[in-house]
Amino acid sequence: MMGTRRWLRAWVAGAFLLLAPLAAWAGWEPLGAGVQGMVTHLACSPKGVLYVGGIFFDAGGQSAFGLASWDPASGWTPLKPTLDNTLQGMALRGDGSLVVAGAFWKAGDQDLRLVGRYDPEARTWTPMGAQNTPMNGTYRADVPGVVSGPPSTLGEGASGLFAAFGTMGGEDENEVFEIRRWTGSGWSVPLGRAENVWVAALLPEPEGTLWVGGAFRRVGGTAAARVARYDLASKRWHPLGRGLGGGDVYALARDRRGHLVAGGSFTRAGGLPASRVARWDGKAWHPLGKGFNGPVQALALGPDGALYAGGDFTKAEGRIAPHLARWDGAKWEPFGPGTDGSVVALAWAPDGTLYVGGDFSRVGKVPAAKVARFVP
Repeated sequence: MMGTRRWLRAWVAGAFLLLAPLAAWAGWEPLGAGVQGMVTHLACSPKGVLYVGGIFFDAGGQSAFGLASWDPASGWTPLKPTLDNTLQGMALRGDGSLVVAGAFWKAGDQDLRLVGRYDPEARTWTPMGAQNTPMNGTYRADVPGVVSGPPSTLGEGASGLFAAFGTMGGEDENEVFEIRRWTGSGWSVPLGRAENVWVAALLPEPEGTLWVGGAFRRVGGTAAARVARYDLASKRWHPLGRGLGGGDVYALARDRRGHLVAGGSFTRAGGLPASRVARWDGKAWHPLGKGFNGPVQALALGPDGALYAGGDFTKAEGRIAPHLARWDGAKWEPFGPGTDGSVVALAWAPDGTLYVGGDFSRVGKVPAAKVARFVP
């Protein structure tokens, strides 16, 4: 099983949904009693139901092991039957179903084996893991459907659903991550392997491109420093210039011009100074302003065309910006009053509500246990 320290670092970095600009800082509200623990994933359905994943045992005063939903009309509901181990990835599919991945083997009596699909209408689980994957985690290379261990992250987009499966073992034995695509009936052979490090972010694009970020130096046999591009048509991996250095990638997103933006703990991009955030224009890396004084753990393009960031930082462009910031195209600025702890998940609801999750207890002066919303 993936060690807690490395597992947290990997899946708090995934790409999350959208934030809208705020005309004022009023409008922040808690989600009932919130959760007791930490929120690491948020996803909002087309019907406005928020799915919340993380490391917690209680949601809204009810027993909930790492996965629950919030309906603005009815409040908190634990997703049952519950998973038997930790959740490490979450993605909403086009049909409204929820896919989760992690170190779990079952949900109640339902055998899932690392990946499962939850149908919110039927309230049932369907396995998406490899049913011939041995429980002892025996490593099998280049075999369709036989995965080697818990996924570190999921990525859903127009070109499909992807997962990065890690090897099974002790806390420091997760040395290979295999990137695979869901075929509709099982997981493909590995598209590539990142060795001795973890994969944190998968961003599938409509044109058949998969962007991958993490701590790797090589992926699919290609030298690529912490970020790479996979072409589904040619089945080839490509580096992005000299890549990123001085730290790792936790999040990937597109800006309003369609350029790739990476966030993380890195301090160099293409050999240039870049403080935890940088942009790739297709040919070269560029720092995005003066960046941040701590890791960027979530990036999202807002409906206003601005880029939003959440993380473990307290300053942006040298200005006070507690864990939330907005890029207006020229500079980073504080986003609302901020939180008193890390922000690692952002989700935008169809009705314009903004959800924020992480490891905080307040938004500005409003008490909020690990998750809050802004109602415009």
